[in-house]
Amino acid sequence: MKSIKDHLNSKGYTLKNILGQAMWYSKNAVLSVSLMSGLGLPWNYDNFRIREWMDGINDEDFKYKVPENAILLRAVYKKGNPSFSNAYNGNRNDYQNYLWDDTGFKKTITPVSQSYLIINELMLAKYLVKDIDEDFENTDNIKDRKATALLLLNSALLQADFLCEHMRNQSRLFVSKNDKTEKPYGEPILEETDKPPTISEQAIVLEAFSLLANTLDNEKYPEFLNLDLSQKYLKNAQEIYTMFKDSPGDIYGAKSKELCNIISSCLEYSKTNVSSEILDYATTLAIELESRVDMSGNLMRYAYEDSLTSNSSSFVAVKALIQAYALTGIYKFLSCAQLLYKKLNLLWDKSNYLFLLDDSDKYKYTLRDIGSVLGGINAIRLFGDDHYKEDAKEKLINFFNTSINLSGILLSTAPVPGAEEYEGYLSHARSDSNAVSIEDFASPNIPQALDVSMAPVFGKKFTFKPKKKKFTINSQSFYSDYALYTINELLCLNYPEIECYDLK
Repeated sequence: MKSIKDHLNSKGYTLKNILGQAMWYSKNAVLSVSLMSGLGLPWNYDNFRIREWMDGINDEDFKYKVPENAILLRAVYKKGNPSFSNAYNGNRNDYQNYLWDDTGFKKTITPVSQSYLIINELMLAKYLVKDIDEDFENTDNIKDRKATALLLLNSALLQADFLCEHMRNQSRLFVSKNDKTEKPYGEPILEETDKPPTISEQAIVLEAFSLLANTLDNEKYPEFLNLDLSQKYLKNAQEIYTMFKDSPGDIYGAKSKELCNIISSCLEYSKTNVSSEILDYATTLAIELESRVDMSGNLMRYAYEDSLTSNSSSFVAVKALIQAYALTGIYKFLSCAQLLYKKLNLLWDKSNYLFLLDDSDKYKYTLRDIGSVLGGINAIRLFGDDHYKEDAKEKLINFFNTSINLSGILLSTAPVPGAEEYEGYLSHARSDSNAVSIEDFASPNIPQALDVSMAPVFGKKFTFKPKKKKFTINSQSFYSDYALYTINELLCLNYPEIECYDLK
């Protein structure tokens, strides 16, 4: 039986392949959830409003197509069965073909899944419009990119409004709610769950509102400009930020993983205001996180306790510290991130290309674990010192192949485009059709969506048994909290094409 190493060596994957695959997988997963799945409370489709949204790209010489039967969501559910519910009618542009089976939907709406869907839609929308060259606008796939981008932007606006209007408790904290709505297109009927609100939930909502405010007030994206709406979401972001500032005991006493989320969100929020006060606050939080790392590279779970955080959370801390380093230029944040990475490297299995995250004879990875590891490795690859960069590059290639391509956790993939369409799907940096291969889109190990009647999204977790060289997918259900986080990390692999880091 071939080892994982043998499988990988026979494919000869490169960083270029991995980045292309990450973009293809994440893009199609976002489109599936946002515009095709029906996994949530739908928006009452209005052709007049759709035409209004498209005003910014209307031109006699520019003909675009809005997908047929797209289903925009006001809110996304926590769990769903990504099997297609309809028989394929032969029209690839009819999104009714890709509607999910709603019998397995868990109708809980969480601040985390709602926020990560917004963040992913905005990241992808910006990517779809910013890399279009006028010379390429004769191809159909380029023309449709702007229309798709505007659908994604307006989906994010619908979901942000839903957060503001329906997802708070009496203390104005964002909380999870169960959907009890009988008429899905009408006024939602929601019931607060027993789960108390967390700091991380508030932080991720802050990041979503901040990114939305920045996107709507950015001259690089004239199609998206709306200063009034930008100010609206900025006020919502400011409310959360002020709550953090007024709760020092809760913030500085938070778990290290929660602190990472707060740092990332405050760094995003700092871009909405030229004042240095917000960046200074984020810097003090990064200093607090750095102080929890000992000389051996162990990260404490809390400020004044000896218990260690999980290895998965340590990868999250690597990224948060490097985000702080990139925006502040303070080298000790990078140094601390590299110390954590050096310690985590002791867990690397050179034969199976996985990190042993816990004490077990099996490798058990949730999809969230995969995202955490990818985010940490990629941050080192992008910003680490030269020695660490090269090491992280090799580990990123091998870990991605193992955890995504070989494990089976990606349930399917969208059909790979023909060579004549490459320019519409790859950035200019990778759009030379003579240098592009199928491996820049998808691994042959992953089945086609229509062949298996399964959406191109991710299952929940896998188990790998080294002795048997066997992967087992523990659940093929789509868990939005897990999946949308990891989809975000897959998008971020393609920085700077995907805007996710800011430099001093």
